[in-house]
Amino acid sequence: MILHLFFCASILFAEGLQQKATIHHRGQWRRFRRNYSLLVMDN
Repeated sequence: MILHLFFCASILFAEGLQQKATIHHRGQWRRFRRNYSLLVMDN
C-alpha cells in the first residue's frame, strides 16, 4: 500500500516537473497540485 503510493507519487512528481516547466505560466500547475493532493488523500 505504502510502496504503491510512493510509486504513484514518484511518477506524478516526475510528470509534474515537466508540466511545471511548460504550463506553469497558465496556472495549470496549481490545479495539478490540487488534483495530486486529492489523489493522495483518496489513497
